[in-house]
Amino acid sequence: HGLAETLDQAEAQGLSGAAIDKLESEWLDSVEMITFDEAVEHAINASKSIPSNGKAAALEKYRAAVVGKSNIDARETAAAILGEQVDWDWDLPRTREGYYHVTGGIESALSRALAFAPYADLIWLETKTPDIEQARGFARRIREKYPGKWLVYNLSPSFNWSAHGYSDEDLKKFIWELGKEGFVLQLISLAGLHSNAVGFAELAQRFKTDGMLAYVETVQRKEKAIGCDVLTHQKCADCSPIVAPAFGSGADYIDRILSTLASGSSSTSSTGKDSTEHSF
Repeated sequence: HGLAETLDQAEAQGLSGAAIDKLESEWLDSVEMITFDEAVEHAINASKSIPSNGKAAALEKYRAAVVGKSNIDARETAAAILGEQVDWDWDLPRTREGYYHVTGGIESALSRALAFAPYADLIWLETKTPDIEQARGFARRIREKYPGKWLVYNLSPSFNWSAHGYSDEDLKKFIWELGKEGFVLQLISLAGLHSNAVGFAELAQRFKTDGMLAYVETVQRKEKAIGCDVLTHQKCADCSPIVAPAFGSGADYIDRILSTLASGSSSTSSTGKDSTEHSF
């Protein structure tokens, strides 16, 4: 029986969740999980109709013929070479939710990327580690077939960037090396979350002992030193009320609306000559 059917029967018999999990592990351990290409390789090596000195050539012929092809096409190609169908079933190990088991990795990602490249403006590479050589190889294989294709790279904060052998100079050059390979959009996907978190953590830890000195030293003086617009958050570069919680108060935006409605004068303006923004 297939995996899903086996687990459904176990549930119908009243087995506990732990027992069903154990049964799933035992089922997966009892079978050899291989891709169709690996099954073809096994079949060619075991074939009696293909001479020993012709097996390598037969496998190479198969691999060359199925690049970018569907599984249906691959099955037909294998059958033509072997003279019989390859005994391989991708439905037996499907999960109860209907998912197929796949072999992930760069080759799988490349296959999908090349399939979607003609229709996509950007191709996104998401990796397990910040591996510049892996990214370079991925980019070059795509751009070999689709020159000039734009690529995206997630400079993920999930990576422990200090634990991958990069020097400070390597880290400094990382984005520029990616840029050379066509990664025109590079993002730190949770930069705002982490920068806010470390800023608040530092402020909170110091505030309990240093009071407002903590805020001045960890926030206000830093904003002024680097020319951060949010120092004068009262106007905050034309913020609208909708985005105000993230980018500022939006007071300047509201004042201009009030001024327009009142023909240039409003008694409730919050950013006039006495506004605190002018103290900086």
